[in-house]
Amino acid sequence: MLTVEEPAEIGGVEVLLEKDGVTLRCGEALLDTGEILRGLSPLEAFPLLLRAWRSGCVTDCWHETWDGEACLTAQFDLTAAGEADETLCRTRFRLPEGQPVTAEFTCAGRIVLSCTFLSPEGEG
Repeated sequence: MLTVEEPAEIGGVEVLLEKDGVTLRCGEALLDTGEILRGLSPLEAFPLLLRAWRSGCVTDCWHETWDGEACLTAQFDLTAAGEADETLCRTRFRLPEGQPVTAEFTCAGRIVLSCTFLSPEGEG
């Protein structure tokens, strides 16, 4: 895993947002992140998560233990929020702090993208 300590460490990295997708470029190297679903690529996942959490289109929520931690899990309907077609986002928030632990995007009952949130070193 790469941890960026200073912005200069990733100097020269460009994100190209185009009609047909998102591409990362660093010098001559290109990485096409590709679209998993209409409007959803790995690069677009985090902004979409923020919009989902802000929208409040929660269709279900429950308490569970995830990886040994007490969590509140909330399911957001991105279709109802106008963000994506037939897509749900399930996010686990660590209790009692409310920090996100994991998020999963599902379409037609299949997980199509998973995110894991890491705490800074030395913190819970």
